[in-house]
Amino acid sequence: MTAAGKVELLRTVARTVAGTADSSPFVRTTKARRVKVRLDRKMRYELDGGERGTTKKFTIEIEPSAMTVCVPREAAAAAEEAA
Repeated sequence: MTAAGKVELLRTVARTVAGTADSSPFVRTTKARRVKVRLDRKMRYELDGGERGTTKKFTIEIEPSAMTVCVPREAAAAAEEAA
């Protein structure tokens, strides 16, 4: 999600709640069963509300249609170029 400021964030949240996040110019969606996350520094992360510690990379296995993950458009483009 790339919304900046209260108005853009409110519009994005409203579209997400309405089930139309794909129509937001600030949200990019994709589908996956496995997600590999690589960060530029160690950070804390959570899965299912539980803290997992700090790391620079991790892999998540996902049940189809069970989860939505949002990343900045620039990060998504960089990931696609690296693939």
